[in-house]
Amino acid sequence: MPRAARILSTLVLGILVGPAGASAEWADWIAEGDVAFQYESNLNFSPFGGDEEDDFWWRFGTRGGRFFQLTDFTRASVEVDIAGEVYHEFDDLNAVDVGGTLAISHKFGVGDKPWARLAVFGGYKDLQEDDRSGARLEVDLAAGKRFSPRFDASLSYLFTSRWGGNGPTAVSTISTNVWDQQYHLISAVGNFLVTRALLATVGFTFRTGEFDSACTVANVGTVLAKANVKAIALDPVFGGCAYRLEGEAYSPFVNLSYGITDHFSVNAGYRFMYGDAQRLNYDNHVGKLTLVVRF
Repeated sequence: MPRAARILSTLVLGILVGPAGASAEWADWIAEGDVAFQYESNLNFSPFGGDEEDDFWWRFGTRGGRFFQLTDFTRASVEVDIAGEVYHEFDDLNAVDVGGTLAISHKFGVGDKPWARLAVFGGYKDLQEDDRSGARLEVDLAAGKRFSPRFDASLSYLFTSRWGGNGPTAVSTISTNVWDQQYHLISAVGNFLVTRALLATVGFTFRTGEFDSACTVANVGTVLAKANVKAIALDPVFGGCAYRLEGEAYSPFVNLSYGITDHFSVNAGYRFMYGDAQRLNYDNHVGKLTLVVRF
């Protein structure tokens, strides 16, 4: 595990175990684990059909932390997340992801009153391909409301800044720091309780800012002619080149969650992603199956 990840996990775990004498009346533990299986049709998010690469991957994750009830309507939480990702074909994307989240939420009264939440996440993702490894900082602001016993909705804004290494030079006049990126996401989500055990979620995410894509060497000239590329590097994972540019992406999604017991649920989801950057267009289909255990 990288030094930054070890430091982060040590700090967050220290916060978790620090208040050893805390009363259960105002502090509750968070503990869960999950196993996810995902397929992506355009893993490298290429605008050229012939360059698209698809793959399956497994994710094994665990999350622990505590909730602290500060007032009748306000509570804080601290969490640490540790996950591993294993790809079927592209082993250079195998990763260990460690992070911690500090959050505070407030409900504006009893019953079905609105709520708001502010969360800050910091973490480090260590990939087998070192250039893609790096730290990540996220600030998330969300608000929502339950409109009936069976329906609630929320709106959120997320800012992400991530850092990575410099890849091998592809074009001498352009930077190689493809993995240094900043972007914004706005999401609208609705949850429908179909039965006592089945929850259906539909939503839409709009993303604007920097992202990375990949193409073969034969298509580099087309990319440079059609888009304002901020960074480009040779790509040892997919071959050809990886590049960073600014654009927008639109992503509707749907998810079904079935509670088998009070502590075990199965989730199945599908997301379609469509992006554009100047005169380049991107799309990706993502299917995901997740098993979640809560303690």
